[in-house]
Amino acid sequence: MIASSWHAAARHRTSLLALLLAVLPSFVAAQTLRDLDQVRARWERWTIAPVNAATTVTQARRLISSQGEDGCWTKINYDDQQRSIWLAAKHLDNLSALATASYLQRQHGSADAAMDRASLLALRCWLRRDPKNPNWWWNQIGAPRLLARSALLLDPLLSAADRKSIDVILRRADWSHWTGQNLAWGVDIQMERGLLALDVAAVRQAFERLYQEISIAPMKEANGQPGEGIQSDSSFHQHGAQLYSGGYGFDFGEDAGREIALGWGTAFTVPRATMEIFSSFLLDGQQWMIRAGLFDDAARGREITRAEHASTPRMNAEFVRVVEALAELDTPRQKELRHFAATLKQPRVADEVTGNRFFWNSDLMEHKRAGYALSIRMLSARTRNEETVNGEGLRSAHLADGATLLYKNGEEYRLVFPAWNWNLIPGTTALQWRSPAGLPLTGEAQPIGQYGSNDFAGGVSNGQIGAAAMDLKRGPLSARKAWFLFDHFFVALGAEITLAHNPATPAATVATSIEQCNRQGAVDEQRLADGRRVIAHNDVGYLLEAGTKSVLTSGMQSGRWSEIGTGPSDLVERPVFNLWIDHGTQPVHASYQYEVFPEGGLAAAQQEAASPTVRVLANREDLQAVVAAKDLMAVFYRAGSLASVWGKISVNAPSLILVEDDGAEVRITAANPRATALHLIVTLGRRAISFDLPGGTLGGKSQTKSMAR
Repeated sequence: MIASSWHAAARHRTSLLALLLAVLPSFVAAQTLRDLDQVRARWERWTIAPVNAATTVTQARRLISSQGEDGCWTKINYDDQQRSIWLAAKHLDNLSALATASYLQRQHGSADAAMDRASLLALRCWLRRDPKNPNWWWNQIGAPRLLARSALLLDPLLSAADRKSIDVILRRADWSHWTGQNLAWGVDIQMERGLLALDVAAVRQAFERLYQEISIAPMKEANGQPGEGIQSDSSFHQHGAQLYSGGYGFDFGEDAGREIALGWGTAFTVPRATMEIFSSFLLDGQQWMIRAGLFDDAARGREITRAEHASTPRMNAEFVRVVEALAELDTPRQKELRHFAATLKQPRVADEVTGNRFFWNSDLMEHKRAGYALSIRMLSARTRNEETVNGEGLRSAHLADGATLLYKNGEEYRLVFPAWNWNLIPGTTALQWRSPAGLPLTGEAQPIGQYGSNDFAGGVSNGQIGAAAMDLKRGPLSARKAWFLFDHFFVALGAEITLAHNPATPAATVATSIEQCNRQGAVDEQRLADGRRVIAHNDVGYLLEAGTKSVLTSGMQSGRWSEIGTGPSDLVERPVFNLWIDHGTQPVHASYQYEVFPEGGLAAAQQEAASPTVRVLANREDLQAVVAAKDLMAVFYRAGSLASVWGKISVNAPSLILVEDDGAEVRITAANPRATALHLIVTLGRRAISFDLPGGTLGGKSQTKSMAR
């Protein structure tokens, strides 16, 4: 539990609090003001807890030595207009360091007049200059957030004029029409403004609006726009129907979780039902996209093109603190939260959740094992692929075209993105065409920030294994793509790969990428007598069918952060393992098949080649199906049937099915990749079983039914 004792820096407010308690009308509960002060005390403790006092004070004194008499710093460009990395914001970082040092010294009874003066000078420099940025986010969120923190720490030193100017800037966070993480940032600023002014109504409104946002987003809002925030499958959307669990969603989990902890047990306590939704968001959403402290890059959006984020793990200490704090409260699923907190604090993949989970609202499948994690991100008419904002995400056109990211030790994609060939994102089938500036082209007017043109994309999952599939349509290129994820391996199939005639791309080729990651160690390769090819790298084995025109490189690749997003223009060179299938120029009805063994490397692939355990039943335009042992997975692009050990399997509509046989019963799991309500009938031999698959926010979710063997 977060401690609620008062702090020394808040003592000056005691007389004001007592006065308010004395003069308030009887219908205002005095306890609410005490709760307000308790939240304030918790906020101070939370803010200061991770700070190293000695280091902070030393850093602050260095800042004072370079500070001008007017409180500003001559080396800071206050007129900078960069939209993403705003150089003027460095002043607010400096102010925060000074305010923290000032607070620490006053708290420990060793107030330093020079430190206090420097802090106030820095504050007043900012208030006087009041810099603006062409990016609204800095003016309404970024700068107010940083300013609010410093203002609260400097509270006892502030003059009436300081408070008035601070209030003007904090009120720029007009969150009345915001959603998702933008809303969370806005109400956080209001809560801190309310704490600064002892404004109960403002603080209450902030908490209440935040709790309203911790809800399952609707398919459409009243204005017709897609519902943003927490989805029914526990993924997170921002900027429309766009997967952002590892970007805005990560910040939402961190900020909303902190607010919940600060208000717990007071008049601002989160409702129980709301906390149940938030617990599910953390445990059924965020937890599944994290491996060994790293968030799945497929769910981070344009953040992977930020150089400053790429060099450090996405799992920062603040998120860990939030989950730990919530795990110590009487929250729903407390035992699971404690386990999640333990895996975050000391990442051990052996202790993480394992299984298979499909996020039907986001066209994303996560497959986790003790030895590896795999994600597949797809695109449909229900979801947007990526976005280009503030010069970020410039080459991200194919990130939702079946991106298949495989994680073992966490080094696979670290710092590799500027050196990536963004037309060969792992798992994707794409037109190999670029603009003169190197931007991927698809033959569409705008390839980024768009909804897919295909309604068939989905997954079927029984919680342990699963299949994902999409009817890819990007400009003149079309393909049927499917993945079948078993325990220790997966099979990838592609069919009907066709590039329609396009005068703009007469010589363009099409390729399917298998992997493109940092090279780690040796690369082994072997040609089998039957023409198949076995390749191994980083203890991952790849088995390619005979006749596959595959290309393997493992040398240096280069690029610049400035070419893909924000960051320096220095050349970045990385040794890259790059394996892909070349479908040639203007392919028609082309196909592919490959198997990947994330554990066991060359030996695992060789063993499968010598003694097959996997059989591809179909890989064609209407059906893709694989059987391994007693597990069968099939993708029906239209009503049809296939032969099996249980007899003929038939479906009356396009669907994904998974059949398991444990000897006692046969379990069938089904899903509708079109994500609409569907009465599906699955026939095994002479027996039929029906599914009433849901639509709406649950459209695309799997259902499981059983029948006797």
